[in-house]
Amino acid sequence: MTTSTQSTTKTRDRSRLWSAAKIVIFDIAGPLVAYSMLRSAGLSAVSALVLSGVLPGVAVLGGLIRHRRLDAVGVLVLAGIAVGSVLGLLTGNPRLVLVEGSVPTAVFGLLCLASLRSRRPLIFRFALEFMGPATPRGRYFDGLWQYYPHPAWCRR
Repeated sequence: MTTSTQSTTKTRDRSRLWSAAKIVIFDIAGPLVAYSMLRSAGLSAVSALVLSGVLPGVAVLGGLIRHRRLDAVGVLVLAGIAVGSVLGLLTGNPRLVLVEGSVPTAVFGLLCLASLRSRRPLIFRFALEFMGPATPRGRYFDGLWQYYPHPAWCRR
């Protein structure tokens, strides 16, 4: 292996490690620690759950500022957190805050259906997001869109 290849591999490995660390900090450990601390400080379960959902929002906002583009998966998760938070605050039921796992699925399904009339459906954008839009594979995938036979109602 050449030095250039080794350097690229190390950079890619560090990037993956950093991505995993951000997920652990902002999406898993951070909210759990925040919830525990807020509950021990005397906040209700609903308030603690809602406030602990701020950390994933900070991560998505940080990605938006850093990369100047929205992370589609992060936005979907935030939509679920927001809907669960509103339901929990309106009802005072902490279980409704925790339904955030099913709420994003429902929201995602509805958004996918609604996006079928857009220039590029949401599922295409998600696939591109998972590949990495700046990667060679992502650019290739994005370029293939020109060969899709678009219905008349979504042509511009």
